[in-house]
Amino acid sequence: MSSDSTYCTNCDRNFVNRTAIEAHFRESSAHTGLWCQRCQRHFAQAAHRDQHVMDSDSHWSCHSYSQVDGLCHFDGCSQESLHKHWRETEHHKFCEECDLDYLTQAQLHQHDLEAVSKALGDLVFILLTRTIAFNFKAASVRGPRTSTTFNNTSSA
Repeated sequence: MSSDSTYCTNCDRNFVNRTAIEAHFRESSAHTGLWCQRCQRHFAQAAHRDQHVMDSDSHWSCHSYSQVDGLCHFDGCSQESLHKHWRETEHHKFCEECDLDYLTQAQLHQHDLEAVSKALGDLVFILLTRTIAFNFKAASVRGPRTSTTFNNTSSA
């Protein structure tokens, strides 16, 4: 179907103008999943619309999967709306600090463990660096150590 056509091949119907056929696409159950509301475009197959949503800069989509809710089809208009969706939707496993969404609770838990491990590693590094620097500074204030020579004389 061309972009200016007023004929619906799926329903074998002609419409008076583009506005009428677009209303048909939005409202007809025969076109469920084929109409992109944001871009005002009709697709011949749902897979084509889904690909459009994933590839388009106009869409910020969530394609997470939940055992309870199935595949999430949230389609936001901005990165902020997608992140808000992740934070506020119960089935999403979202890390507030990193602004990342995970598919499972186990993945989020692993992410948390890695973050804590990295933070502890960084803390240990800082403490060791400060300790070494402190000891170096203290040693330079005292001056070089003098070696004490012991005379080992043994009587035979």
